[in-house]
Amino acid sequence: MIKTQRRKSETARTALDKNPKLTTLILFKNELSGSIPTSNRKPSCFLTTLNLFMNELSGSILASIGNLAALSELQLNENKLYGSISTTYQSHQIEFNDE
Repeated sequence: MIKTQRRKSETARTALDKNPKLTTLILFKNELSGSIPTSNRKPSCFLTTLNLFMNELSGSILASIGNLAALSELQLNENKLYGSISTTYQSHQIEFNDE
């Protein structure tokens, strides 16, 4: 598990690339900007929690999020994101209340 708040020394992409068996990535209030970070590797089949709450992310929600079969908690709220999330996650906890 990587849990960080206001820690910029390791980017989300680096965390994903260096930890292929990562299960939880919590990067809330990290002042991340730009698009949702992606990995240079195949999406982790182990990732169960992805929390990017309260950052400055913008752009579309990646379709590859739908490939994260184990994902049960996704928090993207308080960013400037748009798009839809696969209906596969309707039974899971998803927070996506952007303005």
